[in-house]
Amino acid sequence: IMRMKASSIDVVSDIHIDQWSTSYNNKYPCGEVVNKPYNFSNPLSDIVVIAGDVSDNIDLSIEMLNNISQFYDHVLFVDGNHEHVHNYPKLYPIDVINQKFKKNNNKKIVYLPRNEFIVNKTAFIGACGWWDYDNGTKFNENLGYFRNWIPHFKEVDNRDFMFNVREQSIEEYEELKKKLDMYEKNKKVENVVIVTHTIPLNFCCDNTIDDNSSTQLNTKMMELINHGYKKLSRWIFGHTHDQHEFKYKNIHFICNPRGRPEDFNRIKYQKKTIDIFSKL
Repeated sequence: IMRMKASSIDVVSDIHIDQWSTSYNNKYPCGEVVNKPYNFSNPLSDIVVIAGDVSDNIDLSIEMLNNISQFYDHVLFVDGNHEHVHNYPKLYPIDVINQKFKKNNNKKIVYLPRNEFIVNKTAFIGACGWWDYDNGTKFNENLGYFRNWIPHFKEVDNRDFMFNVREQSIEEYEELKKKLDMYEKNKKVENVVIVTHTIPLNFCCDNTIDDNSSTQLNTKMMELINHGYKKLSRWIFGHTHDQHEFKYKNIHFICNPRGRPEDFNRIKYQKKTIDIFSKL
């Protein structure tokens, strides 16, 4: 297979390897588990962007990223909410995750929340992004978030989790804004690509689930979209298991999740390869 080298990237998210293989012992399985693991071999690009939710265990996710890195020159990664499951109701601080990657010592893997990546005058920045419960107005509606998934959590755990998520969503929005402002002034950078796990646009939320946008969307991300950054050309995201690709406000949005077996059952899942360095 001919690789497109540095003119393109492969995009994936939400591969949930512990739901697609029976070889893992998942502490809190979330739905059906089948044995149809995805094979990352034969990539079309030198770079892959992975927008979170590799697994429910950050250490297992790093192990999988090491495996994926044998096929790529660079693996760009942001954590999803599922990377934090073993620490719930608390979240792993970004610096703690970054230290795990440093100890892992695989130079091919770039943890975007702490390490920007620039190639061909294009800067990649990223964060999980989290969600903000419709700007903090829907806490009470989401008290049952863990009821079926992690039933031993009590209301105090739910409230602790929601507070931590809301705080982190604000902090990560502010960090992305700071980086966008910086690169807008940087003459050596012509394009900026944002990678988040969480959904940046309301109309991409999965409307079939009870909580709708309140646990899917960081509402503050719309401020970045509406700001009119001239260099912000693409936004890669995950979290929803619906696949999306469209242009909105001069930004190319891409979401290419595998999801879980019980939602779309994407046994024949494919990486999405996109030309990332050309002007839209």
